Order: sequence, then structure tokens, then C-alpha cells
Amino acid sequence: LFHDRIDLVGEEVSLAPIIDEYLAFAGARLRLNSWLAVAFDLKVFFEVVAKPVVAVDPVRIVRFIRLIR
Repeated sequence: LFHDRIDLVGEEVSLAPIIDEYLAFAGARLRLNSWLAVAFDLKVFFEVVAKPVVAVDPVRIVRFIRLIR
């Protein structure tokens, strides 16, 4: 199962419980490389906006991910 921390390319990242749940959901449906891409996109988004998960509108997350892909 997923923990409160994941390792992306040697860097440990702390995630909020809702993000952990989403990554667990996605991990059950995606291949490893796709799951890593999703996790990395979320990590980059939250580094850029520098806000807590609960303070961000999910629509903005989706827009950001669409923009960087």
C-alpha cells in the first residue's frame, strides 16, 4: 500500500491523505510508468502553487496538468 511518503526519482515527498487516496486509486488502474507520471505531475503542481492541498481548486490541478502535457 501507499504511505504518507512516496519516492520519486530518489526524492521523498510528503503527500496529503486525499492525494494518497487518489494515487492508490490510480495505482490500481495504471501501469507503473503512468502512475509515476501522475504522481510527478501532482508533485510539480504543488511545488509551483506552494499551497496546501485543501486550499487548491481541483479544476486548477487539472488545467495545470493539461498545460504541462
